Amino acid sequence: KFAACHGAPKLIEQVQINHKDRTMHFKSANIMRGAAAVTLLFLLVLTAALPTHAQTEAVLYSFGSQSGDGTNPMAALVLDKLGNLFGTTASGGANGAGGTVFEVTPSGTEKVLYSFCSKTGCADGLGPWDLVFKKGFFGATASGGANGSGAVFEVMPSGRQKVLYSFCSLAGCTDGWFPTGGLVRDKLGNLYGTTYSGGANGN
Repeated sequence: KFAACHGAPKLIEQVQINHKDRTMHFKSANIMRGAAAVTLLFLLVLTAALPTHAQTEAVLYSFGSQSGDGTNPMAALVLDKLGNLFGTTASGGANGAGGTVFEVTPSGTEKVLYSFCSKTGCADGLGPWDLVFKKGFFGATASGGANGSGAVFEVMPSGRQKVLYSFCSLAGCTDGWFPTGGLVRDKLGNLYGTTYSGGANGN
């Protein structure tokens, strides 16, 4: 049994934050977040009226199957009207470790829409979290950006990426740093989210 709050369960065993140089270290890589928490993207079809042995599973795509592919998908997925799935990987991609935004079709064909760390110093972000969709895909990265402290980004279905905001742009990082989790978008297009540290009190 899982106790869930506003969606899927989340487990982070231990995270160490170095407040002096604003770096993060995961002592355990055992992070479970959302429907894509493992290195296999899968579809599990369950029918409550059928016995356990009648349940079926089909692997749609295994990450790391091709050059430039993403690895370690941890975020929830976005489903469009055609049945295509969109999500992020925390690492991998064309640039090695920056992470990706990807698409997987119902037939299991995967395409990387964008590989992070494509710009010098990972100014385009590093380590993306969950996506929210409205004409484009919006999200936040845990690190990277103009100040190395995370960024809010937009990726279009065509693969074009734009950084909307880089954290720690204000003195003392009063605007926050190390954003965690997904974003919420209102009807006016404003994006809301949280950061793990920073702010007026540095916490």
